[in-house]
Amino acid sequence: MRKFKYWIRDYFGFSQIETNGFIVVLILMLFVFLTPLVYEWLTEPLAITRDDQSRLDSLVLAIAEQDGGNFSRRFRPRYPDDPAGSPALFVFDPNMADEEALLRLGLPRYIAKNIVKYRQKGGRFRERKI
Repeated sequence: MRKFKYWIRDYFGFSQIETNGFIVVLILMLFVFLTPLVYEWLTEPLAITRDDQSRLDSLVLAIAEQDGGNFSRRFRPRYPDDPAGSPALFVFDPNMADEEALLRLGLPRYIAKNIVKYRQKGGRFRERKI
């Protein structure tokens, strides 16, 4: 152990306290990584019988019937697939383009409105970014 400590100190340039901390962290990491493997090795896997599987299937079916399609309404996509359609590409000046031109470029309506409000308040686009 002493040779290992000296090797760590020499290789990493650690002080004695840093070397001790490094060894403690190393031991903790080994413990964290090896605990699941040892636990899996010591425990037996659960065996699911056909009776258990049929009970689970009937429970899932009962929950699905009780739900009544609420799941599909609750977890539907929040945004449409293609709200703006395919964008039309054309040369434009962001300081002069109105909301409709920005929408034709494929920007969402709220971003187009924010750009127009920005320009109305005196904002300008000065730098061209590609």
